[in-house]
Amino acid sequence: MEQPGFGVLLGSYKGVEGYSNRKAKWPGRANYVNGYFTGYKYQCVEYVRRWLIKVKHLLFKDISCAYQIWDLNKVKNILTKSILPLIRIPNGSLIPPIVDALLIYAREPENPTGHVAIISVVDLNNNYIRVAEQNVEDAYWAGDFAREIKLEIVDGRYFIQDKFFVLGWMIYENIENF
Repeated sequence: MEQPGFGVLLGSYKGVEGYSNRKAKWPGRANYVNGYFTGYKYQCVEYVRRWLIKVKHLLFKDISCAYQIWDLNKVKNILTKSILPLIRIPNGSLIPPIVDALLIYAREPENPTGHVAIISVVDLNNNYIRVAEQNVEDAYWAGDFAREIKLEIVDGRYFIQDKFFVLGWMIYENIENF
């Protein structure tokens, strides 16, 4: 099956559409939502920033590469101007991943910018998560997710196993439970 060309709609999660960036030129075209810079069409960071703005009204500071999100410690609510903590949960933690958390991938030789996605489903009974993302497979989404990823539970610790190294997930709401 031929992959969709640049800018083709692949799917959506909570009403935020993900697009193919096949054959994109870097840095590409800048994208803005309500005057806020989201990134370059249609990179992974651009999707996550656009999703956070539209769904959660949250914004994190500009970064050059996806793996740098792991070093951030706050997000800003663009409606209330309040600052919320951005909490790192390392892969292999005792704390399970949760829906709408940011999934952060490391910088590696095969993946020099890292990657970021939104966790859209967590199934602890069947050991998988699903993610909404751009710039990985450029395939049409089967539902409200781009891919399903294996979740292993070993001695009460949660490990997300993907083709690239997962640093962990980041939460920004419901943190009183952690």
